[in-house]
Amino acid sequence: MSEAAFKARVLNILRHDFFIWTEVEGTHFSGKRLRLDAVVAPKVTAAWKTPHVALGIEFKDEVRWNGGTKALTKWFAQCVDYAHTEWNGFGYLYVFACPGMIEEMESPSAGQSAWLLSRVMGQLGIGELRFDPRRGLSFTLHESHRLWSQRDGVESGRLWSLTRTFGSR
Repeated sequence: MSEAAFKARVLNILRHDFFIWTEVEGTHFSGKRLRLDAVVAPKVTAAWKTPHVALGIEFKDEVRWNGGTKALTKWFAQCVDYAHTEWNGFGYLYVFACPGMIEEMESPSAGQSAWLLSRVMGQLGIGELRFDPRRGLSFTLHESHRLWSQRDGVESGRLWSLTRTFGSR
């Protein structure tokens, strides 16, 4: 499936619960102008900890990043850059890789460290938007914290403000 078709499929699912902006521009702390595939904000914010929550999404098609370690680490670096970008009208956002990266990194040799990588990603402002067989499309941070899922709606998003912090934590 092409990246455009994959993106359309995912955004169509999210359309029921989220407002969607595509090709959102912003300024990286280096001054470089960047473009994020999508930003979503919940249509109903009552269950979220903060009413101004917005989530960034960066899509990749599997064919494009099946180039092994180099392609995957370049995508990871791109997401880090995007998590350190001030997005027009939204500020600094958590950026969710879609599909998720962790499953691609899990191999017999990497399986033991994948849990740590997902937590480092979360500290850097990166989560995953992935399909969970039991809950449907899900925004996750730190591997196991589902902020929102297609089946259950707002979960950890009730507890987390999702306001980006920098410096000492």
